[in-house]
Amino acid sequence: PPPPPPPRVVVPGAGLGRLALELCSKGYAVQGNEFSLQMLLPSDFILNGGCSPDQSFSIYPYLTETTNVRSYKDLVKPVLVPDIDPVRMLIGDGSDNKGEDQVSSRMPDFSMAAGDFISIYNCEQERGKWDGVASCFFL
Repeated sequence: PPPPPPPRVVVPGAGLGRLALELCSKGYAVQGNEFSLQMLLPSDFILNGGCSPDQSFSIYPYLTETTNVRSYKDLVKPVLVPDIDPVRMLIGDGSDNKGEDQVSSRMPDFSMAAGDFISIYNCEQERGKWDGVASCFFL
């Protein structure tokens, strides 16, 4: 008999999709949800191969912070984006020596849904579809 389908998890406020990507890499079927265009555009760029750790960008997310700063050097500390390769994270790099059938049977079920969480998931077709909700935020 075929293995049971993986648990389905929705991630509201997914941002760049990192939590959703991590969950999918652990075997869950995941859909990230994001409302903000400022998060959707870079997540699409990163998740769909627009860049890789070999071609990462330096961003300075703490530059305008005025609280919780230990040193002024913290303000100019760069963060490399992306720090992982989403494709390698989801399907591996082929170094596990598994057969093609085994690799194709574990193809990830990962997607991002753009829009307001309540508008998307508060409809009849979404009821009972999800086994869990994961978030980095208080719900």
